[in-house]
Amino acid sequence: MSSQGFIKGKADSLKNSSSERRPPLSESLVERVNALRSRFPNSEWMFCSETGTTPVNPGNALKRYIRPVVKGLGISHGGWHDLRHTLTTTLRRDGVDPKIVSGILGHRKVNIALDVYDHATAQDFRQSLERPENAAA
Repeated sequence: MSSQGFIKGKADSLKNSSSERRPPLSESLVERVNALRSRFPNSEWMFCSETGTTPVNPGNALKRYIRPVVKGLGISHGGWHDLRHTLTTTLRRDGVDPKIVSGILGHRKVNIALDVYDHATAQDFRQSLERPENAAA
């Protein structure tokens, strides 16, 4: 079976080989995902409808599951693509090598991850300027 994704409301094959990634996940996350999948073990979809026959519509998942959680956490969130931007910026702040970030996002070129998805904030500037090595002698 070829790898599929749910793209613009339709099941379709992935764009290219780098679109299918298997990032290392924590054991607890794998257990949670497997529990979801166990509801419909014969479904080809990891995240499927209540009947298990079709993938969850991304718009419905966003409205029913993601937005209530992020609102409860006090996080501003506009859509699915925001997750890529947030992940990229967070990984960079945590010191993750840009090549690794690029691989997680499925980009062949590092500059795409940094130029498009990473965002410097006032906090980044402030932290850089507050470092001891930047203090006047």
